[in-house]
Parts: sequence; C-alpha cells; structure tokens
Amino acid sequence: MTIKQRRDFTPEFKREAVGLLASSGRTIRQIAGDLDLGLSTLNRWKREQREAEQEEDAVGEQERRR
Repeated sequence: MTIKQRRDFTPEFKREAVGLLASSGRTIRQIAGDLDLGLSTLNRWKREQREAEQEEDAVGEQERRR
C-alpha cells in the first residue's frame, strides 16, 4: 500500500488554481485533475477565497462609512 505524503501549497498557488476556475472555461474536476489535486481540496480553496473576499469587502465598507 502506498501512502501519499501530505503536500503544502503556497497561498499564491491556491489563488492561481482558484483563478483557473473563472478564466480557463474548464470544469473544477478537470482543473483538479490537471493539478493533481483532490476535488474537495480545490472546492475548499474556492470557498475560503470567496469568504476572505467577502470579509475584505465588509471591512472596506465599514471603513468607507467612517
């Protein structure tokens, strides 16, 4: 039995991988396969990036209101 070693990815790699979803016209399954990632991993990165952007937008909105 082969045990896969856990890999670490840079924040830049994660952003670029998620960016491919919008820019490439390929499905999330295709991109995950091309990058040798699990589908759930890429979905999680997408969700985390969306949440971070929403948080930044909310903070920016609060700053503008001051």
